[in-house]
Amino acid sequence: MTAAPIRVAIVDDSAFMRIALRQMFGRIEGVEVVAEGRNGKEAIEIAASHAPDLMTLDVLMPQMNGIAALERIMADHPCPIIMISTETLDGAETTMRALDLGAIDFIAKTTDLAKLDMAAIEHDLEQKVRYWSRQDRRSLRRAKPAQRQLARAAVVPMAPPELLVIAASTGGPRAVTELVCALRATHCPIVVVQHMPAGFTTDFASHLAVRAGRHVVEAGDGLVLLPGVIAVMPGGINSELARDDSGDLAVRFSPDGSGAVHPNADILLHSAASLVESAVAAVLTGMGDDGTRGVESFARRGWPVLVQDPASCVVAGMPQSVIAAGSASEVLTLAAMARRLNGWLAPDTQGEA
Repeated sequence: MTAAPIRVAIVDDSAFMRIALRQMFGRIEGVEVVAEGRNGKEAIEIAASHAPDLMTLDVLMPQMNGIAALERIMADHPCPIIMISTETLDGAETTMRALDLGAIDFIAKTTDLAKLDMAAIEHDLEQKVRYWSRQDRRSLRRAKPAQRQLARAAVVPMAPPELLVIAASTGGPRAVTELVCALRATHCPIVVVQHMPAGFTTDFASHLAVRAGRHVVEAGDGLVLLPGVIAVMPGGINSELARDDSGDLAVRFSPDGSGAVHPNADILLHSAASLVESAVAAVLTGMGDDGTRGVESFARRGWPVLVQDPASCVVAGMPQSVIAAGSASEVLTLAAMARRLNGWLAPDTQGEA
């Protein structure tokens, strides 16, 4: 039985880019272009009338830009959207806004058409299309609040946690910022795994530092994780944790390039579970299931795995996947999650029930 084609839509004000993307999709087996548009208004109409499996959406367009269109589409007719964004500082800030609103991914391009690396864009596009088209589209809609019977009971760390790992994807920049801003200074390091391409996590780390008033860094290879420091794993590559020659917990860029999303939460979580005696994981908003296999290592050791309430997520796929796997110890709003973490991680405080 032949699988149904992956139905994609292209929205870009540049005729050159529409033709180029159409040709790229035409070379990907099992992909069919069902609609094309030139501005945000046409993108909204296409989402409503064609319900594509995936849409590429340019950021800078006349009449209605991609960000405004994205917000309307995710509210009225959600579909997986890959943003096409420029490799500039303004582009990085806009891309984070798009991720907050529900874009699943993005592809960076130069503003100079003559310098576009079409082969690199095509390779990136094929990987992303195949990965995201396999995800459950139902998680794009906000989940309704519901009572859940978790497979695990609520867990209190038996020893002071040595590490907090936060994993997020779609909608993550806003959720991570809200959570970190609500945390007091911690006695352990915090590692943030937010799916982003290379170059964009530098801006995200700076944004997080300003908003939270905390010491936030983009992790480099060999970075030693110090108490109270928030380390954002670099975009576009996978990282893991290791012990350096002094026995300190440090970041190592991973030779494992598996997975279509980077940095990969599963790889980092697995490495963390093998190195420390006590840790906590927090899985926030995001499409897909990255982190689910990683937090199983935490659950097996009896460590807390806190999950953002799917009803409060921009995209509920990652939290729902952890819940379905039976690894979640608590499902919480971000405010409640911060209170729980403050009780465990902030010095001279008592845990809350």
